[in-house]
Amino acid sequence: SDVMEKELVGPWPENAVRGCKIVFIGKKLNRQWLEEGFDACLRPIRPPPRTGGAKTPFNSLIENAPDAFYEILSRLVSKDVAMLASTCVAIHDAVYSEATGDAMTSRSSADDIPKFTAFHPKDDEKLSRLHLHTLVPMRAVQTYASEFLKAKIEVLTYPGLRFSSAAEVEAAGVTTLELNDISDASCTNFICEFTWRPETISQFFEAGPEASTNSALRKIECYNA
Repeated sequence: SDVMEKELVGPWPENAVRGCKIVFIGKKLNRQWLEEGFDACLRPIRPPPRTGGAKTPFNSLIENAPDAFYEILSRLVSKDVAMLASTCVAIHDAVYSEATGDAMTSRSSADDIPKFTAFHPKDDEKLSRLHLHTLVPMRAVQTYASEFLKAKIEVLTYPGLRFSSAAEVEAAGVTTLELNDISDASCTNFICEFTWRPETISQFFEAGPEASTNSALRKIECYNA
């Protein structure tokens, strides 16, 4: 299926036991293979952080003023954040830790300056001006960027794609993954319009409770005469 549903239910209640559940429905499923696969995802893919050594100004900034550190990161494009994270272990851990997602995404609000909001510019072939880390974690940004480049997509919408929530970024990422599944070396992919038009939304609500809508990828094949 190419349908992804997501429902935001707010923060965890105080003292709640946190957990996630994935339900697989099917016949003769290989339970051991599924469990081992998910367990492998939990294993660290890099050595634990090193300790000791001389401290840099960034170390002090991260330890003593983390809010200021993440405020600075929110003003950088995602590529520069990744490059900064490669300079030392402390910054890498601060950028890619689980807590960083909340720390940086909290900088994105309605009052922010527009250029600091999540944005995928048009005519940016190397994604050097991509700015998504204020909505989704840096690991998700890297996946988005690598899959987008692999799909060879041209953004036609001017000035580019603007995202207002993590769900919108995730939807774009899922679409890109699907493009890679159906594309081949001869395919050229375009994004013409990514958001619903206001008149479409109006017609949807005017149609009443029985209204429904859907969107799907379309592959068009052209042959030279």
